[in-house]
Amino acid sequence: MDGLSRIYVALQPPGGLLLTFDTSGRFLGHVGSTGRGPGEFVFPVSAVPGTDCQILVWEIVRAMLTTLDSAHRFVTGVHQPYSPVAVLPNVPTLVICARHDTMDPAHMDGMAGTVQKGRYLYCPDGSHLAMYDDQKVYVDGVIRFLQDVDAERF
Repeated sequence: MDGLSRIYVALQPPGGLLLTFDTSGRFLGHVGSTGRGPGEFVFPVSAVPGTDCQILVWEIVRAMLTTLDSAHRFVTGVHQPYSPVAVLPNVPTLVICARHDTMDPAHMDGMAGTVQKGRYLYCPDGSHLAMYDDQKVYVDGVIRFLQDVDAERF
């Protein structure tokens, strides 16, 4: 939520937009458009408040951090190569992937290994929505991870 009490939801492909809502859940509109120009997004994954009611939008496909002002106008876009080691140096991190996922399981397993407290969960019957189509493996793995974090077993 930003300083003006707006909530942002990243709409991933094919959308490439941010949807805005007020605190009662009323839809206020969308921010940006699909594309690769200033204020456009291909695959936004998060929007967090910045200073002076600015919004910082992280776009994973282009490794771009975009800053928008309080009126949602483009301020700046900075290429930010993603490094899980730099972002999550000592934070317990669960990397989840599934056989029918859009992500490469071997790459995701390797990513879990680059984080100091990383763990990999593979869902053999799942897709990108493994929490639904391989629910037992997914839920058991998340619970086991949370229990291990709570017991500091890393």
